[in-house]
Amino acid sequence: MREQIYPELKKEIELNSNAVGALIIPSPPAHLTAVEPVDLLLFVLVRKTPQQATVYHYRSWRIKTVWVSWSCAFASIINGERGDYVEWILHGEILYDPERKVEELATIVQRFPTEYRSKKMCIELCSLLEGYQRSRWHLKLGEVMDAYLSIQETLKRWGRLAVMEAGEFPRQDLWNQIRRLQPGIYKWYQELASGGESPEQRIRLVLLAVEYAVISKLEWYGRYILNLLQQQKEMWSLGELNEQFDAENISIDLSLLMEEMVKRSLVEEITLQQEMLTEKRYRLVVADVRGVKEL
Repeated sequence: MREQIYPELKKEIELNSNAVGALIIPSPPAHLTAVEPVDLLLFVLVRKTPQQATVYHYRSWRIKTVWVSWSCAFASIINGERGDYVEWILHGEILYDPERKVEELATIVQRFPTEYRSKKMCIELCSLLEGYQRSRWHLKLGEVMDAYLSIQETLKRWGRLAVMEAGEFPRQDLWNQIRRLQPGIYKWYQELASGGESPEQRIRLVLLAVEYAVISKLEWYGRYILNLLQQQKEMWSLGELNEQFDAENISIDLSLLMEEMVKRSLVEEITLQQEMLTEKRYRLVVADVRGVKEL
């Protein structure tokens, strides 16, 4: 049956001028298909189209086809929004790839080159800082459960950073990766969930651990931004830095990261006054970021 269906599916995709590549995942586990049991999953990358999914039958086979633009798939993988895409790429077989677009995504996930790793670390660091500050704010207001949810997400971001630090791409079974690669963070997860202290005390302990282990390594995890600031342009606005991510459809808020970098004297903040407008710009204080440990 495989010898019959694969050529038919490939022929169908080849006739679609919008398609740039396709992966096929035979007998995918239910958790990789939105808990919808199918015999075959077809992941098709296209130039431009809204995301869509269809399920149909081919003879006795139940097939699910997911159509996603390549740029959307790339952004979702780098952002960490779609762990299922990562699993499809890791477990799938390339069915059609004339422009090597599927191969490019596979290289990111399987080999995790430094360029993409430093960018993804920066994204995760920004999300971690948001969760960290949100948790502190909720505690200050006495909103313990909201603080708990925020620090739980922050702990997950810390785990992702640790996995990337070990050279692996964060996957859907993230906590299994963390337990294997960085058991100390996994213990903090257990402590937060079922430690003997009160929920507020557990949250404060994790906040301290995050500040010591992650924020103290800001220069390393924020290397992507420091490298941008080291380029010939003397000063960057926040908008110009954000454009480096916007061009790839990656949504990110760099404001907290820049505040922390200024606070730790890695970056200098310059305020420019133009008529009624005030603009903040940033330039590198650290003379040479090459001394930061290579990823």
